[in-house]
Amino acid sequence: VQVRLACAAYSTRATFGWIKPASNIPVLDALAVLARDGALVLLVAHRGAECGPLEVALDLGGLKAAGPAEVLLLSGESMYDQNTAEEPERIVPRKSSLAPGAPLTLPPYSLARVTFRA
Repeated sequence: VQVRLACAAYSTRATFGWIKPASNIPVLDALAVLARDGALVLLVAHRGAECGPLEVALDLGGLKAAGPAEVLLLSGESMYDQNTAEEPERIVPRKSSLAPGAPLTLPPYSLARVTFRA
């Protein structure tokens, strides 16, 4: 499924492990697939922190969704966040729904799966 993405970009100044500084990195990454049952599944990652939460407009083209989309969101406070023995539930999937035509709000350092049933 074709995805067209328009978003801000950022640059890095420091080396991160073996990754050298880079420029013009999109704040969002997205992909879309059609599931076997005909549902449209979007995965959207927000990897920038400087711009804060983002509202993402989703244009489904000709797809007529059969009601609200199911959203499953993982997010952390920083790119170093992780679950630990002391906090095993620090980062857990959160379920919500998204009305047709409503924007998807993504906090920094998040990954969302949005499922639209046809």
